[in-house]
Amino acid sequence: MQLLTSVSWLQSLLAASSPDMATALQMMPDSPTYRALFDTAVTQPGVTYSVIATRNDQLATPAPACSTLDEPGVVNAVYEDLFPGAEPVDHSLIRSSTETAGWALQQLRR
Repeated sequence: MQLLTSVSWLQSLLAASSPDMATALQMMPDSPTYRALFDTAVTQPGVTYSVIATRNDQLATPAPACSTLDEPGVVNAVYEDLFPGAEPVDHSLIRSSTETAGWALQQLRR
């Protein structure tokens, strides 16, 4: 990452070489795209949010830290802490887990 920031033309060259590389560069914490998304508040005052993440996530990394919101009104939960004996889930499976569905319904009833 230091090389990419110290050699200004390198990012442009890599982004032009591949659409996948351009996307990856946008997700670097120093990129304008990343800052536009994450340097502002996500939540709205007066609304309660619920986020569930898994330690087995290999897409959203580092898991589970990058899947939680550290803002007012947010309930952050980790699947493995809520359901220690449940079948393991990853990024794709967490949304179809019966445990997750039950937790989501519980959050809607709050």
